[in-house]
Amino acid sequence: MKMINKFKTLFVLLLCSSQLIAAEWGDGFVIGEPTNVDKGNLVEKKKSFTYSFGLEKNDAIDIDNHYGDVKFKYWEKAEVRFDVIVVANANSDNRADAFIDAVKITASKESGVASTSSKLDCKKLKYEDNVNSSLNPLDRNYLKVNYTVYLPKGHKIVVDNANGDIYLPNNTAEIKIKQEHGVLYASNLENAANEIEVNYGLAYIKSISGGKLTASKMKVVIDNAKDLLLMNTFGEVKVNSAENVDFHGKYTSGYVGEMKQSCKFKIDYSNDFTLGEVDKNVKDFELVTSYSDVTFPMCRKAKFNMTVEAKNCDVEVAHEQVANALNCKKNKNLVKTVEVGTAENEPSNIFISANNGKVRIK
Repeated sequence: MKMINKFKTLFVLLLCSSQLIAAEWGDGFVIGEPTNVDKGNLVEKKKSFTYSFGLEKNDAIDIDNHYGDVKFKYWEKAEVRFDVIVVANANSDNRADAFIDAVKITASKESGVASTSSKLDCKKLKYEDNVNSSLNPLDRNYLKVNYTVYLPKGHKIVVDNANGDIYLPNNTAEIKIKQEHGVLYASNLENAANEIEVNYGLAYIKSISGGKLTASKMKVVIDNAKDLLLMNTFGEVKVNSAENVDFHGKYTSGYVGEMKQSCKFKIDYSNDFTLGEVDKNVKDFELVTSYSDVTFPMCRKAKFNMTVEAKNCDVEVAHEQVANALNCKKNKNLVKTVEVGTAENEPSNIFISANNGKVRIK
């Protein structure tokens, strides 16, 4: 997989080995449903599949789909049901039927795992020119495979999805998600074993507690993050509230808002990153930056023991009490520990290490 020009982000099927790659608009078979194309003259065909399996308490759910959306809905039944809809658009009935027939949906339950997958059987296609060079949108063929999964709460969920979106309601069971070229919509996720990997798209999460979230080339928006390892590369992060978050960012931008508990930040090669106020209840705060521009304020109603180590880095401190001691220019190195604030609380520990960049402390 590779990301192409964002103005031509269409996912095209090469009819060999049933593999999907990204290609430009000039190719002919598009996975998904572009919104900027008039499909009024195309024939649309649909085909539905339904599979159901009884579930024991510790059974898991596994979905492998690279061609559309996956939506989860809870119910009270002790079973899982996979409702699958395949939608194909083409310039003739026969052509649309051929693409519908090329989609192979499988489902089974073995060794405590109820699983389903969607594959493209290219050998079954009747047309050799499914990938063509025509610039006429009416010559194009669109395919989407959408899943709706009904299941009871409390079961481990594993999803490998691409070229579509994932919709996940409140969940306290373990989840393992890999999402590419789509949007992850999640409510409240709470499990220390959670693993989420998202690439090339967007992620909107109301709250996440526990686990690991890795993102690349995408925007991540989280309202509340707690006990989380969060990593972002070549993207953007927006977190309103953080508690005990370990953040690693490289070539990223955005902000992390109010910090209510101990947090660690490692930020590299990032020119626009802002941290929120360090709350008085934060016992330990660590910021390590390299070739980055980072801004953050401290609570004026708290007391901090602050250690700053700066090498070839601008350090700007607005707090009058220690501004003269900590302000530093790039051509100087600084190693200094000072006490900031006059509040009666036990002082929080703040450690800042900055190398080749700029740190603003308000």
